[in-house]
Formats: sequence, structure tokens, C-alpha cells
Amino acid sequence: MNFNSVISSMDQQARVLKDIQNLLDHNDKQTEQAHSVKPEDIEALQNYVAGMQRAVDTATALAKHYNNTEKTQPTKTETEQSEKPKTKKRGSADNKPAEKKEPADDQTSAPAGELITDPVDDQTDSPPTAQADPPLDDEFDFLN
Repeated sequence: MNFNSVISSMDQQARVLKDIQNLLDHNDKQTEQAHSVKPEDIEALQNYVAGMQRAVDTATALAKHYNNTEKTQPTKTETEQSEKPKTKKRGSADNKPAEKKEPADDQTSAPAGELITDPVDDQTDSPPTAQADPPLDDEFDFLN
């Protein structure tokens, strides 16, 4: 997560809220109210500015905290990677080839309603291959 982006966005929001507050202050100083804005709408805008100012302050404080924490502490994934045991290199004397297990006969048939799937190889990172769709001609024969 980019905490600096949150901080800069909240700084921009704080500037907008300050401009709105200046507008409200200017409106309060006017002796004649020539506009048609209802007093309850002005009060709603004042409440909005107060609530948003609180939200901006909270979001900025959280983003700054986590931005500083992230710089000083390793992330969970960095910690997990450093704790993983190192894999043995190929060709070492301790690295014996793994025995291949043959699939059991009961894996070739599945109960009605269930799909038979191939076992997934956890060591590959390649995306699954898509199966070809049946030709559309066969599906729409009834239209001819």
C-alpha cells in the first residue's frame, strides 16, 4: 500500500476543507444575506467540514504511522521469506530423487455430478490452460 499517496491526498483534501471554511467564515461576516441558501444547508456544510477535517486528520495520522512502521519493520512476506529453509541445490549428495506415486484406480471415476480433474503440480507457476469450446454450429442446429 502506498501510504505517501494517502498522505498527499489528505493534504489536498485539507486545503479544500480550509477553502470551504474560509467561504463559511466570509458568509458569517456578511451583514446582508443576498443568497438563497437555507441556514440548515449552511449548518450541514459546517458539520461536513468539521467531520471531514476529523477524517483527514485521522487518515493522515494512520498513514504516517504505517509509513514509518513499514520502513522500520520488515513486512510479513519479508519475514516469511527469511524464515523459509533454504532448498538444496540440484546434484547434491543429500538430494535424492523423489519416488513417483501412481494414481489409484478409484481416481479415474467420480461420483455422478462431480468433475474429474487432474492433480495440480504445486511446483509449476504456469497459468492453467483453457480448453477449446465446442463449435457453435452444433449448439444452434435447431435454428436451421
